[in-house]
Amino acid sequence: MTMYAVSSVGIYRDKYTPITNSDGTMKVQNEIIDTNTNELFSDCETVFEIENKYEMFWNRLNYDYTNSAIVKVVEVEELSDN
Repeated sequence: MTMYAVSSVGIYRDKYTPITNSDGTMKVQNEIIDTNTNELFSDCETVFEIENKYEMFWNRLNYDYTNSAIVKVVEVEELSDN
């Protein structure tokens, strides 16, 4: 079993400002990726491959630059299987 904890932030394309919470702090998205059950990540073997595929999926969702924000992964951690 290979699982990864991914933390990412959103950045608005105009003026390159971060997406924030209502209190003004940077909004961080945390997600657990299980390469055994998530087909999108099933071929990933390293934290770098997880990072690349995560950003590629979210930033190219519409296949163009019409989205108002981009996703940037700030940390990927491989989780132990204990």
